[in-house]
Amino acid sequence: MATVVNAHIEGLTAVTDGTRHRYRKLAQRHITAASLGPVPVDTLTRQNVAAWLNSLPLAVESKRNVHSLLSAALSQAVQDGVIPTNVAHGARFPRSTTRRESVFLTRAEVCLIADAVPARHSPLVHFLAGTGLRWSEATALRIRDVGTSRERGSVSVTRAWKEAERGWVVGAPKTARGRRTVSIPATMTTLVQGAMAGRGRDELLFTAQ
Repeated sequence: MATVVNAHIEGLTAVTDGTRHRYRKLAQRHITAASLGPVPVDTLTRQNVAAWLNSLPLAVESKRNVHSLLSAALSQAVQDGVIPTNVAHGARFPRSTTRRESVFLTRAEVCLIADAVPARHSPLVHFLAGTGLRWSEATALRIRDVGTSRERGSVSVTRAWKEAERGWVVGAPKTARGRRTVSIPATMTTLVQGAMAGRGRDELLFTAQ
């Protein structure tokens, strides 16, 4: 199984390096290094898959993700003529009963956090709270991505940090909807202009220094 799953991951063509890296990590943690890893693919049974799924110490949605990777690898093995059927197909999962209630910070709580971090990072705290951008998106913004005016500004989200095998890299947002322009109020524009002062267009808007 380890060979089949790894071959499937390496043979994928329509995925980014970051996605392939995540699949490798997922397989290593929960498939190839688990009970299924050494099982010959032509002896794998539905009972093996069920026992494996039940043994995973994961939430329902996480189990679905791991199972999807396994099932895709077995489907590829069927197409390649290695096995006659995909024994992982049709596995059923219980409904997830855990719902996380959304928690939103108050203005006062945001200010407390901004006051608690080093002063150079305070603008980033206010920016994240005021725009709703993800950390990976906000920290990938360049000066050129910001438009400012007297009444209202905007930021153009076209990039985000992604984890890849060689480390963290900047790439396109995960989906087409991730590419967007976000309006910011005058107060936020003033804050951003302070972070932009005296810097080049291709420099990152927010840095660790």
